[in-house]
Amino acid sequence: MKYSTKNYAEALYSLHKEKPDSFAKEYAKFLMQNNLLKLLPKIEKNLLKIIEKKEGKKTILVEGADKISVENILEKIDKNNFISIKINPALVKGVRITVGEDRFDNSVKRRLDDWQIVS
Repeated sequence: MKYSTKNYAEALYSLHKEKPDSFAKEYAKFLMQNNLLKLLPKIEKNLLKIIEKKEGKKTILVEGADKISVENILEKIDKNNFISIKINPALVKGVRITVGEDRFDNSVKRRLDDWQIVS
């Protein structure tokens, strides 16, 4: 590989700043032509880190046991951040929110896990 995924992410960030209306189409075309689509998940991860650092935005993962749990919490989150939503039936009920290294877990699964540790 000639360039790292971080290099590609930095190029994508710069292109977005220069051509906000057409950057995605041009960048996707470049990745396809150079057989680099398999790198997209790593490029995205690096791009989010760059945006968090340069623009002060955060990536917030909202996991809910069902759609209703997620919708309720989304009303309370600052939409100026990147929000990733995941329906996770393993939580049983409730939500788990992750921002960077911080996690707020108000799920029934966590409560059951805590109860098993205590007993």
